[in-house]
Amino acid sequence: MSRQRFYWLITLVAALSVSQASQAASFLYGSGHTLDEARLSTFGGHTLAGTFTCTNTTWAEAFAGDLGSFDIIMVGEGCSPSLSAGTFTAISDYVSGGGRMIVLGGHFTGEDTFLNMAFGYSTNSSLGADTCCESTTAALTAAASATSFAGGPLTVSNANATWPLQNTPGTTIYEHASGDTYAFVAPHGSGEVVFLAWDFCCGSDVAMDEWYAVLGEARRSSTTPVPVFAPAGLAALILLISVFGAVLLRRRGVV
Repeated sequence: MSRQRFYWLITLVAALSVSQASQAASFLYGSGHTLDEARLSTFGGHTLAGTFTCTNTTWAEAFAGDLGSFDIIMVGEGCSPSLSAGTFTAISDYVSGGGRMIVLGGHFTGEDTFLNMAFGYSTNSSLGADTCCESTTAALTAAASATSFAGGPLTVSNANATWPLQNTPGTTIYEHASGDTYAFVAPHGSGEVVFLAWDFCCGSDVAMDEWYAVLGEARRSSTTPVPVFAPAGLAALILLISVFGAVLLRRRGVV
């Protein structure tokens, strides 16, 4: 086999072996219900880096690295919007500098105010009847096809408790027939903000699996999937290199 043909084969196998898959991430989780770490791992291989109580002091500690390393900050329902202007500025700066933040629904406890104060939105919590039960669902939108959420669950249920928003920014990912937003992703500077309406408390196994699957996709950029080698493709690439190396050695009389 000529070197030129070998290089073409390397390129072909490498191209076939790359899959648009999410990378595992570590979550720093503020003031929310206990996460199901088994599901967190199942849907994306993610881990929980740690938890913190949302105060001005702990937010400052998180950004200073005092709470350990993490990839994403996830804001739970107990994270009060009663923070200082300086803390909200720091939150905004973290995301605009390339950070990623996931904000969960929270029983009208101020998730809309938190988003508005930190990122300048004008969203508001919905008081619609679509928060009643798991038989009520929100559908994956057509707009989601251009994001990392494409291929996710076709619907998400009103697991206990799910609190949608109205007047949301960015791209709506899941939407109820009423127009209420169950999930959105919005750019903020070089980073992104994700909202998920479920508070990650309770629900049936099916409903919880749906939401954890969505959370798994919320790890990566909404528009730039992370390329990684698929195991089968990587194995083929290694085998091809090994075979070619053996042929070269035989030609040179080494083996």
